[in-house]
Amino acid sequence: MKKKMFRQVVVLAAVVSMMASLLTGCGNKDDKGSSTTKGTTQGTTKKEEAAKEDSDITIRVLLSDAAHTDTEMVSDAVSEYVKEKLGFGVELVQYGAGEYEQKMSLALLSDEQVDIIWRSGDAFVTAARDGSLMDISKLLPQYAPNLEALIYDDLWVGVTIDDGIYGVPCLKEIANSWGFYVLKSFIDEKGIDLSQIKTLADCEVVLKALVDDGREGLMYATSGWHDAGAFQNYEDVTGDFIMSMEEGNDAIVSRYMTDEYEAFVNLMRDWYNKEYIRKDAATNTEYDASDEAFGLRGVCYSPCGEGDNYYYIELTTPIVTTSAGRGSDLCVASKSEYPEQALQFLELWYTDPELETLMCYGIEGKHYTVTEEGRVERVEGYNNLYVNQTWKGGNMLISPLAPSDPADKWEQYEAWNEAAQTSKFMGFTPSTAAVEAEYAAVKAVVAEYEKLLMCGAVDPAETLPQFRQALKDAGVEKICAELQSQYDEWKASNK
Repeated sequence: MKKKMFRQVVVLAAVVSMMASLLTGCGNKDDKGSSTTKGTTQGTTKKEEAAKEDSDITIRVLLSDAAHTDTEMVSDAVSEYVKEKLGFGVELVQYGAGEYEQKMSLALLSDEQVDIIWRSGDAFVTAARDGSLMDISKLLPQYAPNLEALIYDDLWVGVTIDDGIYGVPCLKEIANSWGFYVLKSFIDEKGIDLSQIKTLADCEVVLKALVDDGREGLMYATSGWHDAGAFQNYEDVTGDFIMSMEEGNDAIVSRYMTDEYEAFVNLMRDWYNKEYIRKDAATNTEYDASDEAFGLRGVCYSPCGEGDNYYYIELTTPIVTTSAGRGSDLCVASKSEYPEQALQFLELWYTDPELETLMCYGIEGKHYTVTEEGRVERVEGYNNLYVNQTWKGGNMLISPLAPSDPADKWEQYEAWNEAAQTSKFMGFTPSTAAVEAEYAAVKAVVAEYEKLLMCGAVDPAETLPQFRQALKDAGVEKICAELQSQYDEWKASNK
């Protein structure tokens, strides 16, 4: 089991809350009915004093989405709700994705109050190691016990850096599985049997039919294409360094040095020459994403993501890696004066459907409406009002369903998460500090060559050897050796 099921946790939380209320009502036997406890003044108890102090506290939460006109309105509603439940207030601050990093960093360095920030990916690891984030491992059992039990174990592993816990992962899909969306109406019209597509190369039957029909094939390619079928037997270690999933094969290699990558770029060149890939794919940034122009779309799959319009072609095994816990995290800032309240707020957010809805959708009637079927539908133009994407924090599994969602959507998510394979190096968090110069040089080389090869715009017979030599000159082998040394040491200590 990757976690205790959510329904069990909700029941536990309700029982704990009820017991706490009963105990509070019974009082302390040593008090003998007195309203005064030793150590207090003016007839107030320690609990009442703490509550009074809490009422003066407002925690500040920095989120990355967009600076909407109604953020303050929603922030006030959230604060009122949380104050009623927990006794303290909340201020939400939203920055657009393009400005978040700069403004969040400045806030951490200044005298500005910051209690909770959003982090993800490598930026999360960096923040955990540079002292920006607080280790909450000792605070969780006391201030967020239900939250601790709620999150999948694999996700907690992902946010554990050097034996400290530095974030609370968003509860959503936790496995990575790469493949393609294809337009359902087109596949049905052409009678294409998707069950026969097992590899990336097999997708040619769809591309040929699209191009023969006068449609676009591959409008663009992204780094996800590497994983969408080209590397079924590998796991990502960090960046472009991967490891075979085979037992007994623990060698860390650069993906660009593998036979699989060579086969991948040769296939892309073949598709490019057959006009399955548009000629300007490597440089064009404006694409027609309409259904009429739609070809194959490489995606990292989430259950129910295809909706009614698309089929999903799965090409890789669903697997949970260390990075699963770092896809979206809410972290207590190391400078926070109120870490206890921050964790109490996060626990409420992750376990209270009403707060989850308020945080993600805003105010009913203003930012969303509820259909007769009990589904939540955002109002027209909501992007100019308020939106906080569900994958960026909180617990998606208690979010309200949209009109197009299947009734068992969250059950499908839980089944998907439970069935996924766990990475053999779950918990391994390598550091590139010892090869920082080489790492930067390799990334620069990749930026120069990768997209051209990935889109088939250059001949691999000529360009791939140049790419690989440039990687060697930049120090790719030194990086592999450093990562291998760290992995071997980690594996020996985790037997």
